[in-house]
Amino acid sequence: MKRTFTAIVTLVLIISALCVPASAAETTFELPLAGTTGYGIIDLGLRSGDSSKTEKLGTVPAGTVFTILEEGSSYFRMKLQDGNIGWVSKTYTMVNLPDLIPSIRYNATNSYSALYRSCGKEIPEVTGKAFYEGKTWNAKLGYEEFNVPVLYAMAKKIASAQSAAMADGRTLVIYEGYRPLTVQQAVNKGLGALMTADAAVNKAVAHSGWGKNWFIAKSVSNHQRGFAIDTSLAEVTSLEDVEIDGRTVKIPSSYTEFKMPTEMHELSPAAASLAYGVDSKSATAWKKVPMAGTMNDAAKLLRTYCTNAGMSPLASEWWHFNDLDARTATKAVGTGGFSIINNVSAALG
Repeated sequence: MKRTFTAIVTLVLIISALCVPASAAETTFELPLAGTTGYGIIDLGLRSGDSSKTEKLGTVPAGTVFTILEEGSSYFRMKLQDGNIGWVSKTYTMVNLPDLIPSIRYNATNSYSALYRSCGKEIPEVTGKAFYEGKTWNAKLGYEEFNVPVLYAMAKKIASAQSAAMADGRTLVIYEGYRPLTVQQAVNKGLGALMTADAAVNKAVAHSGWGKNWFIAKSVSNHQRGFAIDTSLAEVTSLEDVEIDGRTVKIPSSYTEFKMPTEMHELSPAAASLAYGVDSKSATAWKKVPMAGTMNDAAKLLRTYCTNAGMSPLASEWWHFNDLDARTATKAVGTGGFSIINNVSAALG
């Protein structure tokens, strides 16, 4: 008897509930850390070694690209483009996800044609716009790929979620990690303009119990802080063994994204994952709230992969997941004042 997708999801949910999320020590990436591009989410102090008694060599401005050479207890040994070598904080370093987890399918639509809509309607000066640099050559991978940074701690959780999905014949499809503040503000302004011009959109967004900031913040959001991703889920239809940096990695060569409650980046209550909003800074509040009635089996399965890996869902967007442990660890926060334009990844593994 053919098993339905709903039955499979139910089985996965039951099994997942019995599983303990992998600890950071148990997390392994598909590729070696050495050669991965790093970006400071804030200005980083450059030190001569990985200990408290080392000399400070200078400051690496937020957003500066560097190549990670090795991992210490609290710091990364890294090389700047000018050849200088030193150590910088792991806590405040974003890593380029494709350098570590190439099996994930990346589709940074904000880099070539933004998908943002509200109530299915285009947002002026936003929908279809290219907000930043798209695919660039990646010497570690040996092909062009999007640059998708997140804080190192969150990358470990994403690796765990992807490993579980791949074991089930599925893959994450990540649309965005770090997002510059200028993009955030442009989308907020555009949505406001659409709400002013369209009474139906205004009613849906502003008078639904949510509000505009639930869908696109005006000020700094978790995307600028480095511990948020926008992701969907796909069924893998074929895999290819690819030799990358000394390892053989199974890469989805074809896949089909699941139908979700809405299209990606639909900024309205139709995209909500919970019945109502809860404190987005709480890692547990969401567990006490019913799912939104629009959440389908595919969205529930995506949430299971991500939450079992230690990430938290956002009440207003089925695609958005936060790493609140990374938030707690960062005493200073990024402000999103830079764009990601390239990588300095290298095959060092």
